[in-house]
Amino acid sequence: MRPWTPTILAYALPLLDQIHNDPDRRYLALWRLGALGNRGVEPATVLVTLLRYARDPNQQTRFWAVEGLAMLGTTESIGPLLSIMAHDPARQVRERAAFNLARSGMLTGEQRLTAVPQLLNLLDDDSLAPATRDLVCASLQAITGASFGKDPDAWREWWAHHDRPERTRHVPKGLLFA
Repeated sequence: MRPWTPTILAYALPLLDQIHNDPDRRYLALWRLGALGNRGVEPATVLVTLLRYARDPNQQTRFWAVEGLAMLGTTESIGPLLSIMAHDPARQVRERAAFNLARSGMLTGEQRLTAVPQLLNLLDDDSLAPATRDLVCASLQAITGASFGKDPDAWREWWAHHDRPERTRHVPKGLLFA
């Protein structure tokens, strides 16, 4: 982690202070902190802070921590978003985590695809509520563009073959093989 520079301090410290000390104004600051981390300002510190507030007892705080994780847009934010989608007690927070994994925030398409194996594992989780299972399926569909409903076997079959380009073999004219 690089040392804090005066420019970074000018942006990050007031946000961190607001997040830690002003619960009434914390929400937008969590989102802004994620955006700042996305711009390369202490993304590891931003992640730790957002994860702390993603476990807060206050639902609105958790909601905005999820928004901050989406804005952070790092590969390290995917696992926490998946966990929140599957286990947060609030429907609204689970929905935002799913939406942020699938379409919103700063994650790239390639990063979103890395969530597919974990989403497939969640399809097999019998402890998930039906509404959460629906979120998993909707996320899979949004990320992949495929549609197999709630059929984990069809999803796994598709996933096993989705990224394998057709292997065509180019043989120049006149070339003979022994």
